[in-house]
Amino acid sequence: MQNNSNNISTEVSTPKYAGFGIRLLAYAIDNLIIGSVILIIKFIVFIMNTIAGSDFFTNQILFQYSWTDIIIYICRAFYFVLLTYFTSATLGKHILKLKVVSTNDTGKYTFIDILYRETIGRFLSKLIIYAGYFLIFVNKDKSSLHDMLSDTRVIYKNTKPEVNVNDSPNNNITYDYIQIDKISDEETEVNL
Repeated sequence: MQNNSNNISTEVSTPKYAGFGIRLLAYAIDNLIIGSVILIIKFIVFIMNTIAGSDFFTNQILFQYSWTDIIIYICRAFYFVLLTYFTSATLGKHILKLKVVSTNDTGKYTFIDILYRETIGRFLSKLIIYAGYFLIFVNKDKSSLHDMLSDTRVIYKNTKPEVNVNDSPNNNITYDYIQIDKISDEETEVNL
C-alpha cells in the first residue's frame, strides 16, 4: 500500500515586489499631480497678497517657513496618507498597478502605520542622501526604510501578499491521491 498523505501542497501566491525604478516613476507621477495643486495654491496666495497688499501668507512664522509652506506640506501629507490608507495606493501607484500591503501579524495596516510611513518614515528615508530608499537594492523584498519602519511593502496589484495557510479563510489545500492496490485473496491468507 502506498500512502502519500504527507504530501500536502498549498497554493500561496508569492507577491511580486515593486523595484526601485517603478516606485521612482510612481513617485514622479505623484509629484506632477501634487505640483499642479501646489501651483494653484501659490497662484491663489499671490492673488490674495496682491489684492490685500499684505504678506501674511509669505511672512516667515516658523523658522524659515511661511503659512504657504505649511499649507503645502499638509496638502502633500494628506495626499500620500489618505490615498494610501483608503485605496492602498497613491494615484501614481494606481496608474502603474502597484499597491501598499501590510506585513504585520494582522495583515492590515492602521491609519497610524500609514501616517508614520508617509511622514516620519519618508523623512528618515531622505535624511542622509536618500539612503533609506537605496535599501530597496539590498533587501530581497525590495523594502525601503519607511517600508520597514511601518511594516509595509509595495507589490504589484496582480499578485497577492503571502498568507499563512492556517490564517487563510479559504484554505486551498490540495491532496495528492492515495493509491490502494487491490489485494488478491491469496495474499490475504495468513500462514500460520
